[in-house]
Amino acid sequence: MKAIEAEIKENEGIYPFNRGRLSIAEVCRRARVHEITMMGPTHKKTTLPMIKNWMENLGAIKGSRRIKTDVTRRSDEAKYKYVLIASQFQAMYQVEMPERDKEIEQLRGKVAELEAENLQLRAQNSESRVIRLPVGGRGNK
Repeated sequence: MKAIEAEIKENEGIYPFNRGRLSIAEVCRRARVHEITMMGPTHKKTTLPMIKNWMENLGAIKGSRRIKTDVTRRSDEAKYKYVLIASQFQAMYQVEMPERDKEIEQLRGKVAELEAENLQLRAQNSESRVIRLPVGGRGNK
């Protein structure tokens, strides 16, 4: 019964199995006991009233219409939150994109500047009279 209570608490008052319906038969199924067991003389006077009392005080949402309504409401809330997050992301994207494009253009300009400088340095190097030494070094002929 504690597991059922925890599941209902996790799902905000709705039993997550059996289409949200929690019955004595469902409690018996979860306890791996046949439903007929509760009709025996011993359980009829002890366990069955205890389960009925527990189910009344559980505070779970009951009734298929209420469950459907609540699930629909939760779905609508989740959709609203999703749309809100998507619109916030889009707004951030619209702010960041021009900044990113500006930075890309600056970097392209810097690359062009460095390529021009590289070309100039190569031209200066080709004018000098630096001679490459043989692989073995000096005096090794």
